[in-house]
Amino acid sequence: MGNNWINEEKLRWDVILTFPNAKIIVLPQTIHFEDSYNKESCIDTISRVYTSHKNLTVYAREKTSFDILTSMGIKPKLVPDMVLYNEPQSHLISKLNKIIVISRRDKEKNKDSQEKMKELISILENQGFEIEYCDTVIDKNITPEERNNILDEFLSHLGKCDLIITDRLHGMIFSYITSTPAIVFSNYNHKVNGTYDIIKSKNLFLFKDNTIDEALNFIDKTLNDNIEIKNKWIKDKYDIIKKELKEYGI
Repeated sequence: MGNNWINEEKLRWDVILTFPNAKIIVLPQTIHFEDSYNKESCIDTISRVYTSHKNLTVYAREKTSFDILTSMGIKPKLVPDMVLYNEPQSHLISKLNKIIVISRRDKEKNKDSQEKMKELISILENQGFEIEYCDTVIDKNITPEERNNILDEFLSHLGKCDLIITDRLHGMIFSYITSTPAIVFSNYNHKVNGTYDIIKSKNLFLFKDNTIDEALNFIDKTLNDNIEIKNKWIKDKYDIIKKELKEYGI
């Protein structure tokens, strides 16, 4: 939500205004406003459109978005990103010395984060790690029949590596539900940090004001712990949304 992906935001406005009497549920979102020419008008429109609907529920997926929406009079509810409803898988460090990098290529990337990522990756390559690059965005059409298989194959592939390095929110979430250790860098807004605060795990290293050496120490310690890892399933955090959906027969 916000003015960065304005076309997607306008689609929500159209739905809300077109169906004034329908029950509308906006699944967990991040809201963020870029400092641009349309910031104030977008804030005003979102506040006006969303508060005009008398049967609308908006879910925020982290605390900062919850606070922003509250300040706009929208009365949100707090539920994590929907992907985290998946039960985490078990993960055993493979000792293959393989690292998967999931890096942003769009306007949400953070220049400082990506420079630190490159520095860390260069050191790891020199240490003999195999580095594979991929993304959570697949540049092809996927049919409904293909979706589950493609997702299962992707998660299985992530689960076979020793470490993930990412600046994507869903890169971090996929590492969590595959219980694969990860170094996580921030993107341009608060959604990565805010979601990390919900799922804090000893297998995730959030790179904020840290040094490269601290990240390397985490990697060394984690990859030398020959243990099976399984992150906590946080399904109880979705009780509020399950109850609301059940009320409407969904």
